[in-house]
Amino acid sequence: FKTLIRIRSKSLKSSKTHSDNTSHSGSFNFSANKGFNDKYRLSFSTSFSMSKNEALSAKEDSTTTTVTYKVLDINSGGNSRNFNIGPSFRYEISDNSSLGVSYSYSNNYSESLSMAMDVTNPNAPVIDTVNTRNVITSNNTHSVRSNFYTHFDAIDANLSAHAGFNSVGLNKDDRFPVDDPYDRRFNSVSGGISLNTESMLNHWYISYDTNSSTPS
Repeated sequence: FKTLIRIRSKSLKSSKTHSDNTSHSGSFNFSANKGFNDKYRLSFSTSFSMSKNEALSAKEDSTTTTVTYKVLDINSGGNSRNFNIGPSFRYEISDNSSLGVSYSYSNNYSESLSMAMDVTNPNAPVIDTVNTRNVITSNNTHSVRSNFYTHFDAIDANLSAHAGFNSVGLNKDDRFPVDDPYDRRFNSVSGGISLNTESMLNHWYISYDTNSSTPS
């Protein structure tokens, strides 16, 4: 689609702007779980979403005395896709204890394109570098996590512990005015432990967690 922008720089200025925006999106989600012999439980979930947007606008600035006159034709658009999948497994060790393991994968893709042409002179159009961009981003994440839970009847307390590993890949490509790709992967570990009582008369809670974040 095209965006037509007319710019006039003048001493006294008035502006008229008209814009129309259109967007389309869709999503899909699925989850299921199944137990076996009251000891094992397997779960699975997945989701997918996508979107596309378009915009059409026209702007005209005018004043009493014309100093400059500029006309831009801009073709622009954008779309994104997101995919997630996550199986998990849980084992009931006893009536008071359980162990769980889970894995998840996500992929996020987006593309943004805007090509601006300065057509003030229709016989010699040139690229307007200020309003032109072409950026593609594709990030993915792998995560593995284990969980352990147990209850101590003697002191009426719960113990929970978890450990995990994350691997995040960041891929971004700025393709204008020069191709400038960025492709890095960051790995990290996390973990934590907590202990608490369930008694309403004598309640206490203590925990320790570690976590990390990646650049965006």
